Parts: sequence; C-alpha cells; structure tokens
Amino acid sequence: MNRLAGWLFHLSPAVSVFIHLGLLYVILSLWADVSGYRLLTLKLTLIAVIVTLSLNVINGYMGEFSCSHPGFLALGAYTASIFTLLFFVDDKVFGTALLPEFLGPFLFPLALILGGVVAAIGAIAIAVPSFRTRGDYLAIISLAFMFIVKSIIENLEFVRGPRGLSSQPNYVDLPTVFIWTVAAVWIINNFVRSTTGKALNAVRDDEMAADAMTVDTRRTKIVAFLFAAFWAGVAGGLFAHVLRYVNPGTFGIQKLAEVLAMVYFGGLNSVYGSIVGAVSLSLLGEALRPLEIFKWIIIPLLLILVMIFRPTGLIAFKDFDVMKLIRPKERT
Repeated sequence: MNRLAGWLFHLSPAVSVFIHLGLLYVILSLWADVSGYRLLTLKLTLIAVIVTLSLNVINGYMGEFSCSHPGFLALGAYTASIFTLLFFVDDKVFGTALLPEFLGPFLFPLALILGGVVAAIGAIAIAVPSFRTRGDYLAIISLAFMFIVKSIIENLEFVRGPRGLSSQPNYVDLPTVFIWTVAAVWIINNFVRSTTGKALNAVRDDEMAADAMTVDTRRTKIVAFLFAAFWAGVAGGLFAHVLRYVNPGTFGIQKLAEVLAMVYFGGLNSVYGSIVGAVSLSLLGEALRPLEIFKWIIIPLLLILVMIFRPTGLIAFKDFDVMKLIRPKERT
C-alpha cells in the first residue's frame, strides 16, 4: 500500500484525482448494491450534497439568510419533469412523445440545465428587490417566494396541481448522480475560491468596506444568488427523476428545515462542512427511521447541542483544496 501511495503521489494531479474518484465510486457502488433501499438512500444523499453546497453559497459565503431553496428545487424538478415527459414519454397528461425515446438519456442533461436556468430566472424575482435593501429582508422575501411557487404549482392543472407529476423516465442511475455531484462540488468549490468568492467573503465581513474597495457588492450578491439557484434547480431535476414522482407538498417548510439543518450542522463557509452536513444528517435520518416520531426529537436536540458548542457548525471556514489532499506536505 505504501508503494501504491508513493506511485499515486508521482502521478499528475488530474490522474490522481480520477483514480481517487474511481475508488470512491467503486466503494459506494458496492455498498449500494446490497439493496434497492441503500441505492435510493445513496442517490438522495448525493443530491442533498448539491443542495447543501448551493445554499451554503448564500447563507455561508455571502452571509445572507435565504429561505428560497425549496422554491428553486420545485422549479427545477417540474421543469425537468415537463421536459422529459413532453419529449420522451407517452403520457396521459402531455400526450404522445415528441421525440424518439432512445434520445432521452442523451438529452437528459439538457433537461437538468434547463431546470437550473428556470430556477435562476426565478431567483431574479428575489435578488432584484431584496438586494436593494439591508438586513433581514432577503429572508422575508425568499420565504414568500417559496410559498408563492408552491401555491402556483398547486393551482396549475397543467401539471396536475396538488396531485403531482409521475411516470418520469428512469434516467438517473448511480453513475449519473455521482457525476453530477462531483461536477457540482468541483464547480462550486472553484466559484467560492475565485475572485467572486473572495468578493463574497468581503461583502459578508463588511459590505461598506468592500464597496469602498471598489467591489460591486450588489452585482456580486446577485451573481452568487443566481449561481446557487441554478444548482438547486439541477438538484431538483435529479430529485424528481430519482423518485419518479413530484408534488408541490414536497417543497415546503419541512424541506426548508432539512436543508438549513444540513448547512448549519456541517458548517458555514465550508465545502467540507456542506458535504459532512448533508451526508451525516441524511444517513442519521434513515438510521433513526424505525423510531418514527422520536426521530424528530433526537435530531433537533442534536442540532441544538451543535449550535451551543459549535455555533458555526462542525467544519466551518475551512478551505477545500484538492492539491492538499493529493500532495500532502512532506515531513522535514
């Protein structure tokens, strides 16, 4: 094993990263192959990582408090579902498929991207008015946005209202979710480590000082907000096609509480923290499922203890540098 590790350290960073990701995928695949329940849990956990990372961009790196992510998830889920049902499925709601079914898996990434774009467009409705003000207005406006999106979907017979959409094609296997999760971690990590990410930290720490240092604070916050909404929309599209059913009741207060708990449990301003928070709470929720109602007593108590002893989360304000993982400092 030491020889293998030494050989990996002498490879190029890109090759080493791909080898480590391949080993991680093999481990996850072996664990999930035990049962369909494990496979479903793993898919939902990976999607939770994307959602948590995207919300941490706003609540952690930008320092605002947003409650709009269930709305973005709903927009992405319904947009991607309508796209696949309309073009690739003979459905009783949308009629005969417009395109051959075999094209579906190849064009499915386009459905996810379209869901992300629609979510980002919806985010403009929040960003434009709320970022003209200061304080807690974003939390109020974003919470209203969540209820507005949920109410609109419930009253649209075009998407079967509160009955929800079903029969989404089974395009989301484990490799698909894994690849999208890796892409989300890589892109979001590069974003928060970029010049825009550093500007976000400056805005969070002292907006007036950042503005005095020529940072366009309003543009920076809007760009970050739309970026986070896009990835939430992508996660929503994946979520809808994993469950193959979606209804507006899924994207309410309970979903908001789950996502916020993952962000603040794992740690603010940290890619590590978002991954740890999403994975730990997702698996903990499944492990405590046999306790039924008592699960919702144990998990909140755990969160309270974390907030008392670790107010910023388990792994907060920690930079995620891949080079440090594959090229550790040599001992002198």
